[in-house]
Amino acid sequence: MAYNIWNHEDIEHYLRSFAGVDHAQRMGDLMVLALGNVLKKHSACLHNSETYPEGSAPAWLTREKWEDAAPWHHFQPNAALDGAVKHIADFIKAALVREAAWVQEERPSKLANIGSLEAATHIADKAMMKKSFDQAGLDPAVGTEIIMDFGDGWLIRKLNTRDALRFDGAQLHHCVANGAYDDLATDIYSLRYIEEGENAVREKPIATLEVRDNMLEQCKGLQNQPPGEAVFPYIEQFVKSKNLGLSESAKNTGLISWRGTIYSLYDLPEGIEIKDDLDLSRLKILPKLPSNMLIERSLVLPSPYLKEGDVFADVIARMQDRFVLPEDMNVQHIEFSVFYKGKHHNAFGPAYLSFDGNSKIATSERWYINGRFHREDGPAVIYRDAQTGHVILEAWYINSRLHREDGPAVIYRDAQTGVVTEEVWRINDRYYREDGPAFIERDAQTGVVTHENWYIKYEHISQPSIDARTAEAYAAYHAKEQEATLTPGMG
Repeated sequence: MAYNIWNHEDIEHYLRSFAGVDHAQRMGDLMVLALGNVLKKHSACLHNSETYPEGSAPAWLTREKWEDAAPWHHFQPNAALDGAVKHIADFIKAALVREAAWVQEERPSKLANIGSLEAATHIADKAMMKKSFDQAGLDPAVGTEIIMDFGDGWLIRKLNTRDALRFDGAQLHHCVANGAYDDLATDIYSLRYIEEGENAVREKPIATLEVRDNMLEQCKGLQNQPPGEAVFPYIEQFVKSKNLGLSESAKNTGLISWRGTIYSLYDLPEGIEIKDDLDLSRLKILPKLPSNMLIERSLVLPSPYLKEGDVFADVIARMQDRFVLPEDMNVQHIEFSVFYKGKHHNAFGPAYLSFDGNSKIATSERWYINGRFHREDGPAVIYRDAQTGHVILEAWYINSRLHREDGPAVIYRDAQTGVVTEEVWRINDRYYREDGPAFIERDAQTGVVTHENWYIKYEHISQPSIDARTAEAYAAYHAKEQEATLTPGMG
């Protein structure tokens, strides 16, 4: 689905910031190739811009263009996106270090054909799993030193050699196994648990930690997933003993930094202010949040299940035995997710709902199957205006491809008038329509068509009279348009 993004230049700057020093230019180019277009349609990092960005708008974006091409979105990364992009950057860096054959291509097809962030993550995971299998026989203690022993079977080792990195990466199936950190430019640590069997005692890596410039940059568990609440007390002791700052998210560490102090998620002070999302969606034990709390972005919560037509009161009521939302909390959005095997998944309703923090209107509704947009009986993505509740966007997906055979696959509506301002007709993610234009723009006040494009057999037709069949369809369509009375559709 296409978005009008007024700060799209920020996407390239953001991706190049992961390039580092070694191979910086090539690394940056590959990051942009892999994810530049992906992030332009990744809805989780694209936020609706309701007013003209005075003082921030690029020179080409005049007020007139703003009004003509609405709705507009702006790119705004968050901690979750940072983690996913860092994972993909590690995969690309490892390929450059190893001088993999595909990296030698000027424009590697492995990256150029990526269609989503999930697909990019899958490619990185697959490569790292394959590389990890070669490291299984390494000794867990060689090239390491114990820096903390908690006396209860848990310990932390510093990994000082490439073989030590490879062992941890092999056990947890992530990027330290495949060469991305072979330069040892950052300090890498392994949080491990000692398992005692009948005949042997072995150390089992649970989480890998990266420290750079006195900051905890990463804390990753199996396949780069959050390591879970069991490790949080040990991560807290590690961070505080070394007087580290925090770059890693609370969902991976159980920690939040505020005004120079590190706090546990389970012991937050009243009035704490959190500048990013607070993602609790992967926690089994939810914390009791304090009063007078400010979350500048989103509070992300797990949900046992979601149903079509759910309102905020329905969803929060299902969680009353595990979580209480403070009445005086100030939060921009409250999000609920249903996961299965680490992916958004719900066969009986939306897998994701986002409510406005003030109005409690469901502003975003997304249907997923196995982590992919999918719904067969309606739109898989629905956006609503936070004040009126009017539907402003609907998108039909089958297996993460825009697809609808009986109408437009994407519909935009003006939040105030309800007029359909844009229609996009797609089948199998490609423009297609035989009885009218496959792309239509209308004036938000009058509903008059201001622009249209015709596509037959997926090809753009500049002159609709190119053949008799198309000419008849063109004439019939416009006759119908002239006769129709535009009725605002609020959804």
